Amino acid sequence: MPQTGIPIGRQGKQQELQMADRHGRYYTASYAGLSAFAANQAGAVITLFSATPGAYTGLCLSNPAASTVNLVPQTVTGALAVATTGITLLGLVTGYAAAGITVHTTPLTVFSSKLGTVITSPIMQGLADAAATLVGVPTWTRTFQTLPTTVTVGSLFNVDLNGEIVIPPGGYVCVGATITATAAASFWGSISWEEAPI
Repeated sequence: MPQTGIPIGRQGKQQELQMADRHGRYYTASYAGLSAFAANQAGAVITLFSATPGAYTGLCLSNPAASTVNLVPQTVTGALAVATTGITLLGLVTGYAAAGITVHTTPLTVFSSKLGTVITSPIMQGLADAAATLVGVPTWTRTFQTLPTTVTVGSLFNVDLNGEIVIPPGGYVCVGATITATAAASFWGSISWEEAPI
């Protein structure tokens, strides 16, 4: 006979345990102060993708070489407010170098996902930039959407990476454009992530 006060799990016909989440997928990390986000605070240009390291603008999340955590991207969102001059692919670019990104031309503010809270322990270690110098070998990793020329309608994307990519110290992810770079002051984006022990 089960003990009083201990809940019994519910099983289905094939004796599988049936469960329901009490909170959303990212609640626990956010509540614990382990989740953060950053966003463009002004329209940006996403530079044309290149497999050669160099100057980049758009939205980039990087993990410093001295970091003691892995960054696990949660969601990446974005939209274009100005039409492009040609067909444009938007997606995710990833890269790595042991020393990590060291030139942060236009840093973005990193916020705790627990709004209004100053998290002092642990302190967020991920860095976000609207402009930075990419290192290593930038690699086209995911395609989010394609936009025909002169069109902004439907440019919004909201991608859940679902823990698929882990950014170790020295690594980075950024929103990339290929075929045609986006127009001036056109891109608005955001990225959220969890910081997990290595």
